[in-house]
Amino acid sequence: MHLDYVHEPVPPLRAVLTEPVVLSVTNYFWLAFIDVALLALQPLFYATPIHLGGLGMSPATIGLCLGIFGLLDGVAQGLVFPQVIRRVGLKKLFVTALFCFTPLFALFPIINHLARKWGLSPAVWALVVFQLMINCVTEMAFGRWLSLKCQRYSHCPCRVNPGCSFIYVTSSVMSPRALGSVNGIGQTGASLARGLGPVVATSLFAYTLENNWLGGLGVYLVLITISLCRMPLAYKLPEKEWEHK
Repeated sequence: MHLDYVHEPVPPLRAVLTEPVVLSVTNYFWLAFIDVALLALQPLFYATPIHLGGLGMSPATIGLCLGIFGLLDGVAQGLVFPQVIRRVGLKKLFVTALFCFTPLFALFPIINHLARKWGLSPAVWALVVFQLMINCVTEMAFGRWLSLKCQRYSHCPCRVNPGCSFIYVTSSVMSPRALGSVNGIGQTGASLARGLGPVVATSLFAYTLENNWLGGLGVYLVLITISLCRMPLAYKLPEKEWEHK
């Protein structure tokens, strides 16, 4: 099959970095940062003794919790995500998934407070499961499990991930010849974020415990603040995928 765009010159990097591309990649960066910070903080919180701000779980119990999350997330992304994005819309789902990080981080000190009073009671376990369910909603910002043909360019043979952030990044490109460049920029930024996120989260957790910073709530306050401060960037995204004249 003849593809006309193959003969087009590859645009320079400066021409690729349009406002839609920069906005989409920036949202992807902060999403990757806060998501991997959560993934690093979660098992650390489970393993830390209750009197130090965690839940004091055994390695086997931690593995069970993470396994339950994997099961719930697989069902949510594979079965629920495609239906939700059709009914709710791209931007509403993306913004909702980002906002869910705020109550998700806020639940950590609440769960620990209840564990200090009653130990690993049914109420504590119920909140742990509820937190894992909220985490499944935040993962819909990625929507990683499915693949489909690029909808932006019907003649483009590439395969793209239909998660919310990937739809924005892919549709922000003005020419299919720039898809590789934009994807490289996005993945480089996400890799940087995934390198910084665990360092920031675990370091803040340790600093909070050692110095009793804000009564042990410092790490959660910082992560909640980051989650809320990036919301204006998400609201600048279009209701649907980017459209170019």
